[in-house]
Amino acid sequence: MTTEAVPASAGVVRHESFAVAEPPQVLVHVGADPVVVELVEGSRQAEVHVALDTTLDGNGHYERFLQAVRGTALGADADSEEGLRSHLLSSTEITCSSFDRRLVVRSPQRGAVRFGTVAITVRVPAGSDLVVRGDVVTLDAIGAAGDVRVKARRGEVHVASASSLDLRLRQGSARVDRVHGPLTADLRAASLEVADLGGDADVVSSRGAVALTLRPGGAVDLSLSTAGTVDLSGLPPVVEPPAGGPREDPGGGAPARRVSVASGTGQVRLSRGAEPTATPDVTAAGPDGP
Repeated sequence: MTTEAVPASAGVVRHESFAVAEPPQVLVHVGADPVVVELVEGSRQAEVHVALDTTLDGNGHYERFLQAVRGTALGADADSEEGLRSHLLSSTEITCSSFDRRLVVRSPQRGAVRFGTVAITVRVPAGSDLVVRGDVVTLDAIGAAGDVRVKARRGEVHVASASSLDLRLRQGSARVDRVHGPLTADLRAASLEVADLGGDADVVSSRGAVALTLRPGGAVDLSLSTAGTVDLSGLPPVVEPPAGGPREDPGGGAPARRVSVASGTGQVRLSRGAEPTATPDVTAAGPDGP
């Protein structure tokens, strides 16, 4: 089976805009459609931009089958290339409810048989919660999000900033610049890199690589199980809490962060970020001194 993804014609787009009083919860459900979420400080608008991404073409048996059944599956209007493009745009579901503060975007090709993909761009106020699900997820979340949940069989995920992150990814990779709160991840064979983790972590991986950089300060209550290689360079103090007792930082009495990583054969790297550098208070001196 040789399926070729052909870029769609430029300039064919759909745009929807909604006024929102506060950051909504954004739910995006895709098949294999790329998604960009832009979280804008001070915005009071929720916008969805849908453009044609690719249509599937080729001369193999599978492609000829798709061409034969396209009109029956999608309607006679989608039997031509122009009809298919129009169908992909118009059948993308976009709803926004002020009652439950939800913005929902569902791409039209979420099943096993897909005739093409759309590129989805969502612009919402910073702090919006984000849920993205799909068979194949390509996600770029730009700006400060609230709680983020991603679930996919395969994907390439980038999140700039999240209050918390729940990631379920079987294959692919996820790169996260900053998680202020808790992280939960079930990775199977996918890899995960978090550049700045401020909360607890619970990560399970079969063979995907895991790299977590913990935010400076405090002790760590570490639970680690893996048959792969381990790098614990530069960790904060690791504490062993007494049975049934609270987790405390021996240096200051603050609760230690709980970090649990269970991996089959994947590489695990845990480290601590650099301490912030204090900016000296410099007073400009005149010719005769301060």
